[in-house]
Amino acid sequence: MRALCQSLLLLASLVLSVAPAAAFPDWLEPMGGQGHGSSAPDLRAPLTAPVEVWGVEFDQLLGQPVVSAGVVYVVAKSGKGAKLFALDLQTGEEIDSESLAGEEFGHVSVLGSAVVAVTDEAHYYFEHRGKSFKRGKVVRGAFRSPASLLPGLSAVTTPEGLQVLELRNGKVLFEHPSDECKPLVVQTGEGEHSIYTVYTEALARNSGAQTSRVIVSGAGTSSPTVSDPQTRLGGAVVTGAGEQQARLVQLEPGPGWGPLLVASNSLVMTRGKDTRPFFFAGPGSSNQLPALESDPVRVGVDLYGRTGNGIVLRSGMDGGGEGLMEAKDRPEGGVDGPITSAGEVLLMGNWALDLPTRRILWVARDMEFTGPLIPVADGTVLYQSGAGRLVCAHDVNASEVEAEVAPPELPESLEVEDGYAYRIVVQARAALDRAFAEDLIGAFETYSKRRLLADARRVLAEAETRGLPHSEVAALESKLAGKSENSAGNRDRQLAAAQEDEAKVRTDAAERTIEFAKRCAEASLGLEAAALLATVEGYFPSGESVPEKIRMSVQTVAAASMPANFPFRSEGNPEARWVRWARELAPAGAWFVEPASILDAKRGAPIDGQPRPQAPPDSMWRQDTIGLRTKNLSLLSRTMDPAIVGACLRNGEATVRTLETLLANPPQPDDEPLQVRIHASRPDYLNEDLGEGEAAPEWSLGFYMPWTRVSRFFVPDSSTSLNQGRSLHEVVSHELTHQYIAERWREVAGGRRTANTPGYWIVEGFARFIEDQSLEIARRGDALDDPTVQSVESAAAIHSSGGGIPLELLLRLDQLQFQRLADDPLGTVQLKSTLVHLTHTAKSAFYDQAAAVVFFLANRSGPEGRERLLATIRSHYKGETGLTPWREMGFKTRASLEKALAAFLDNPGLAPR
Repeated sequence: MRALCQSLLLLASLVLSVAPAAAFPDWLEPMGGQGHGSSAPDLRAPLTAPVEVWGVEFDQLLGQPVVSAGVVYVVAKSGKGAKLFALDLQTGEEIDSESLAGEEFGHVSVLGSAVVAVTDEAHYYFEHRGKSFKRGKVVRGAFRSPASLLPGLSAVTTPEGLQVLELRNGKVLFEHPSDECKPLVVQTGEGEHSIYTVYTEALARNSGAQTSRVIVSGAGTSSPTVSDPQTRLGGAVVTGAGEQQARLVQLEPGPGWGPLLVASNSLVMTRGKDTRPFFFAGPGSSNQLPALESDPVRVGVDLYGRTGNGIVLRSGMDGGGEGLMEAKDRPEGGVDGPITSAGEVLLMGNWALDLPTRRILWVARDMEFTGPLIPVADGTVLYQSGAGRLVCAHDVNASEVEAEVAPPELPESLEVEDGYAYRIVVQARAALDRAFAEDLIGAFETYSKRRLLADARRVLAEAETRGLPHSEVAALESKLAGKSENSAGNRDRQLAAAQEDEAKVRTDAAERTIEFAKRCAEASLGLEAAALLATVEGYFPSGESVPEKIRMSVQTVAAASMPANFPFRSEGNPEARWVRWARELAPAGAWFVEPASILDAKRGAPIDGQPRPQAPPDSMWRQDTIGLRTKNLSLLSRTMDPAIVGACLRNGEATVRTLETLLANPPQPDDEPLQVRIHASRPDYLNEDLGEGEAAPEWSLGFYMPWTRVSRFFVPDSSTSLNQGRSLHEVVSHELTHQYIAERWREVAGGRRTANTPGYWIVEGFARFIEDQSLEIARRGDALDDPTVQSVESAAAIHSSGGGIPLELLLRLDQLQFQRLADDPLGTVQLKSTLVHLTHTAKSAFYDQAAAVVFFLANRSGPEGRERLLATIRSHYKGETGLTPWREMGFKTRASLEKALAAFLDNPGLAPR
């Protein structure tokens, strides 16, 4: 780990958003509703390798840290015993400490002001209200697990089994046979908690595990009660001999899902139902997985875990699953560790994996870690280094100081000068969200005053997602330190009153949004008005209905903003349909047009200048089709899915803007829109009559036909695997690059390129380059310099294997020769930064190798590289490619180009930070 100066400037520069973490080893245990554990869906993962903010040295850490209200609690060895430490999360400075007996382990649990430390010799209860510890009852004994806390109670295990202790007096309220694993506590009703335990004495006989559930009523009151245990015998979860260890971890949140039994060599999920608290999947269930080396984590509806031999598995709650990766797929420099998650990112040790894209986000090669990376705030983790060092790390550079930014304000003027009206939506949403966040502070204060701490934390977390600065969140959460959950007899009445205040905050936010949307509609910005209306439902919690008054107001403004030619105006609930469409179309600035206006518009001459016997008929596009226009595109679509259409338009517009900048080709008033057509399915696409002798390529999701000046695509279904698994949006970007150069780039207008012009690599290579880099713009900016994209890593893998197309042949091939390249599989390569195995053909190798040459020229050939790249493109499209193209690229000989390119492919480098 890189050492950073812990100066006051550095500490001031990293204002952390505090979020609590869970205790070892059961990472998904919710800690009485406070902890994220290893599964933190509401936190942003570090997007670059985290750098150290602070580090504190101890003799030896005896357990994992727990974070609550801006305080880090951890037990460490001290002399012949141990100490419980409280540290400031932002600075690492010690707040207080208390001596403990025990030296084998020390686990911390926190609930409100109650802090429990369990060692191998005693169970300690403290009150901590942000400063000094106040020691409570100490219970001596041979304890074996961390505590799971309820209001006023602690559930812990000893060699004899489960014990439920009253914190104030140490009295044993309940005992039950159990393994020496942490009990699982889940709030299952108002004033009701369930404690789950597992008993695997029968595991050695392969007869499953007994799981028990007891219900605690009145936790936090003077007279809590515990029900008789309900028990069930699980399925056969063990198939091998030897010592067994079982644990319970919580799948939370997750509709209908209860505890998860983890044994040493399998796991079984249990589904919670109203009539049956839980049950185990039986023998042979598809929910059983091989041995896991650490507890699994939950992301969405899937579980992820790593086996002892390094295989990472995904198990779906629907019973499906797959091997996500093998040990050989680990990135270079990557070291495995217990898996944790933040958002949709898995933290896998010293590296991180983005699940939606399967991209490896970063590898922290110098990180010295022991145990898991624990997400505690946006972009922030805690981890142990060596035996006794506790480290807090963040994904920003030490030199980046958080600037004071004024809260955003609603736009005063609705005039649009540059034609990009969506800026108004972006600015308005930021202002409306921030106003909502400020109002949520009032709801937070109301809940905090009534000691309704779970609700206080809930609304504060929501305020942060709406733009409340980290520093304010941390300051507000610190106010909860030392408070315990309300257990008074009038709690329900206080909760109802606070919920009324919160409901008003939400209604006020919705009304502000509707009012501004109305202003937009009155200013003839109907698309933008409806896009704002699409955000109204988000002000109300999931599962709660929108108040009737708000719903009717949305419907009224939506009707006023709906264009007369909206294709679905005559269908059911047109206002709601219009709002859904507007949400998807507004970022591209799209508007509906009649399909005939696109089909009948006068088109330019065929790009290649060669006449055709007849134009393809357009009859299929005159029915069951919608038409849309943007600044740069005209689109005909036979799919009526607004999400698909909107994404294609957004990506298409982004591609055009990227090309305008890269090619120094500003838009002109007489530019014709680039015409795009989307089929609803592959059969629809393949069956289109394209004229005499023409047919859509069966191997691709789409193609550009120059002589008709149209790009055609289709929406793939789940069974379609074309273009090496590339998405429709990627292929749209690729083909629009061809189309833009052919129809818009004035420097090559009237060029004499034919299908026999050598150097076709630059045509497909540049399009693949734009396709890959455009995917990274949102994450990396518009520098177009990410070497971890698929084409570059694929070309590097082909190069290292000694295969692929020789450079001399790659540079010489013309279009007809390219089309004759074989589609037979040549081999499989594994990418370094994406968990994908690609099966290569000669044709796919051509695409990736050509794109790698383009990347090399654009980003690894000095300050003149990009201009030389553009000169190479110009020469080819003008039909002027010579016999020595490497000279135009800045190399005296082909051998010198080959040497430089090989050096690049040997080490393409990391993505820029």
